[in-house]
Amino acid sequence: MATKTGISVGKKSDKPRFFEIKDEATVSKVLDSAYHSRAPVTIWLKDQSIKFNSRIVQFAHHLKLLSFYFPATVSETKFLETVKAQKRPEVFGTFSIEGVNFFFKVEFYSKTDKNAFQTPLPVPMFKLQRRANLRITLKREQAPRVTFFDPEKYYRVSQPISDKDLLAFRVVDISAGGLSFAIRPEEKSRFHSEQKLKDLRFRLRTTEINVDAVVRHVVDAKNDQGKPIAKVGIKFVGLKATHEKIIVQFVLDESRRVFSMLY
Repeated sequence: MATKTGISVGKKSDKPRFFEIKDEATVSKVLDSAYHSRAPVTIWLKDQSIKFNSRIVQFAHHLKLLSFYFPATVSETKFLETVKAQKRPEVFGTFSIEGVNFFFKVEFYSKTDKNAFQTPLPVPMFKLQRRANLRITLKREQAPRVTFFDPEKYYRVSQPISDKDLLAFRVVDISAGGLSFAIRPEEKSRFHSEQKLKDLRFRLRTTEINVDAVVRHVVDAKNDQGKPIAKVGIKFVGLKATHEKIIVQFVLDESRRVFSMLY
């Protein structure tokens, strides 16, 4: 769905939104900041068969060229062969400056003799909403179950928790700061703003996340089959730094996948 300010994926409220930056001067300013701050840049191919971390080693604004280095862990030969084998010699990239994620797609230009490769200036470039607010919607078949202590019961830290004390729901979407889960419309009265949820757990990839949370809102919605549901949005409280890193990485990986599909 196109908007005046950018391009959204699907409905405005449920998918990442990539905002197009068409002005070359603005793009150059962003790239200059990334270059001088030595911001890490993730480079990948459309099918994500190759992905690696790099950085900008040269930014020649007057020539409209960028140079990215090959890390020692990447086979230059394999990368070059794979790029050439694509229908178009495209490479994708993303980096973050002050919590704002920038994405670009450019055609591969040439390999240099300094363990690097060149691309033209990426115009347009795309900006994604700030990392803390970046929310990824999960497909039903991939969505984890979230469990937590029934807030209608009295929670004691010293008391063991049994299965009968837990509620379980399907996660709808997730961000670094929180998630939302689906409930039946008739269950809305069980949840309210600022309600505390204890011992909240869900599995993301191979890691079980354990954290407390607070309810931010309860809103009416529809599931992927068009049936009415309600969504409970929660904010994580006291999320471990290691778990936050895992969630952020998952969200960024998914945003790369979505960007590759769009462009």
